[in-house]
Amino acid sequence: MNKLILSVTVFLGAVLFAEESGASSDVLRFGDYLYEKGEYYRAITEYERYQFLKGSPDAAVSYRIGLSYYMGEQYKNASKVFESVHLDNPGSDVGRDSLLMLADCIFQSGEYRRAAMHLSTLPKADTSAKIAIKLAWCDIWDGSSDDAGERLNGLVGEGDDYDVARDLAGRFKEYDDLPSKSPGFAAFLSAVLPGAGQLYDGRYKDAGISFFMNGLMLWAAIEGFNNDQEVAGSFAAFLEVGFYAGNVYNAASSAHKYNRDVREKYLKNLGIEYGISIAEDSQKELRPVLGVKKSF
Repeated sequence: MNKLILSVTVFLGAVLFAEESGASSDVLRFGDYLYEKGEYYRAITEYERYQFLKGSPDAAVSYRIGLSYYMGEQYKNASKVFESVHLDNPGSDVGRDSLLMLADCIFQSGEYRRAAMHLSTLPKADTSAKIAIKLAWCDIWDGSSDDAGERLNGLVGEGDDYDVARDLAGRFKEYDDLPSKSPGFAAFLSAVLPGAGQLYDGRYKDAGISFFMNGLMLWAAIEGFNNDQEVAGSFAAFLEVGFYAGNVYNAASSAHKYNRDVREKYLKNLGIEYGISIAEDSQKELRPVLGVKKSF
């Protein structure tokens, strides 16, 4: 009798385990389906449901969660996930890929130096021309064209990646020769004649508005004082001080924006031309999960 009860218990346990395993696999496949459709936040919910049903975290599924945050441009959340996967799986492929994705997330957030710091922790076996290009890419986006060039010029080796690195070192020299505007000179021009700095920056509409508003407020102040309307004149003069200061600040700010836009456009085009990215396309693919088949 006891043997019969034990056999039934084992059988029922096996059935329940099989059903639960099948259910969790279906959850994972549905999560992958949502991911492929671009519904990243719904996919995260399914991946977390799978982790709960399984009872223990799976590195490949955690990696999926990180990718979902990354594709949804939630780089801060993605960074936390990839950092956790990297620390929990040192020396493994998923750990290395998580480190590259972590660096990519930080790079996308505009923290170029910090991204380079994480890339620098890759094992020596990974310190190749390809990694040097990624590090130089962080340098150039951080505005350090000299550091980027020196990093690539210092490489010794043969192969396609080394040829690309040497070619890029030459292209990085163009960075310092890009057209630019002087914020100080723009501010000086607008201080002398409101709107002149904006005209120098190529912002013709802003130049016209600045010249008109400052001229209008100055005229109103003079008219007020000339007609013994001191309150109106003082109010117009007060407004003119604000418009004048804003005009000078706007001229300098516009010059900074012009320089930033020119550099970003150059680097984005260069990145497209050479196919540069911190994490490779292969790192942005769903990793296989042991015992679960992809059904689409």
